[in-house]
Amino acid sequence: MIRTGLALLLLLGPVGLWSCASSSDEPDDSEILLQSRILFRNFSGAYANQDTQAIGAIKNDFRRLNAQAGGVLIATLQSSKQEDDQGYAAFALGFSDSRQAVGPLASATNHRNETVRGNAIVALGYLAFPDLPTEPFIRLMKDPLPQIRQAALFGLAFMPFDKDSRGLLPDVQARLEDPEWAVRNEALIVLRKMKRPEATNSILDGPLHDKEPLVRASAALALGALGREAREASPFLIEMLKDEDHRVVDAVWTALNRIHDKDFDRSYATWRDWYEDEQKIHYSCPEHKEISETAPGKCPKCGRKLERMNRDVFRRVEPSPASPSGLFTCTEHPDILTTTPARCGVPGCGRDLVPKRPDPVIYACPDHPMNVTTTPAKCGVPGCGKDLLPRKP
Repeated sequence: MIRTGLALLLLLGPVGLWSCASSSDEPDDSEILLQSRILFRNFSGAYANQDTQAIGAIKNDFRRLNAQAGGVLIATLQSSKQEDDQGYAAFALGFSDSRQAVGPLASATNHRNETVRGNAIVALGYLAFPDLPTEPFIRLMKDPLPQIRQAALFGLAFMPFDKDSRGLLPDVQARLEDPEWAVRNEALIVLRKMKRPEATNSILDGPLHDKEPLVRASAALALGALGREAREASPFLIEMLKDEDHRVVDAVWTALNRIHDKDFDRSYATWRDWYEDEQKIHYSCPEHKEISETAPGKCPKCGRKLERMNRDVFRRVEPSPASPSGLFTCTEHPDILTTTPARCGVPGCGRDLVPKRPDPVIYACPDHPMNVTTTPAKCGVPGCGKDLLPRKP
């Protein structure tokens, strides 16, 4: 899988691809292993230069090598005494179309040599079979070496994921707290592919405010991949438009447009003003006023399309038996007022609105307006004694 744009800049930053230096000056008699060495080095150079055309061509060469001599590569990985040859063979097997490579690569993830171990887990992910074993990835995500943890996540990003992400979500989320920023970043790239709404809070809690700009950018893109499911992240993302790193701003802008299906510019003021106006709007059912949603949809009770309504526009009506004042309010948010029974539209509240008590009648003296009571009486100012009159609201 080739990552383009900003995502490509985030790929295997300090690690690069695993390299294997020959441990012997003696000539290699195996043409197959010589080809795997040359292809690996060419692949590494193309990846470093972000040359997607060259990468595609080298991948095809790797596939042809597997078709011609896959058995030699497997035998080298399993029994060669030269660990550098095992490392090259492991990487080459990642481009095999044969499931016979799965077992040897999975076993090689236990290799004592970190180069072999790292190349094996990357290659296992490259195979991208839907039934690949997950145990090697879970195990190596906890490896003492940060390069191995990153390699495990890098390989994991190539795997196809089902609805439950094959149970890997908790282990990937745990890497968001890894001490190495490159590992945290790789975990976010995996979460971006998983597209699991359950990961929203874990991204908001840490990576979105990471000290490393590339991690912040990856966090924004991971949220953007969720689309509307990440609406709760909007205020945090909008504030990030003020980030000093242009890569973060670009990623945030991309995420916001995907989440809200907009085509706004990168201006903080534009998004801030739009979001503030949007908070005054909710979507409700004409037949079931208690339904209040923050996005378009259908009424869960009758299936009708929800209509866009303004939260702040309420019309005062004549008192009804249900509410002497004609208004209903929330006990926790008294600024919320409606003319019909409903639920509080403040996000996270949803309490039933209760009848609002009528404001008390105030009586005041026409000559001494500061002299007020809540019951009819006479003005107590010496020499006055006029009847107090109801004060107009």
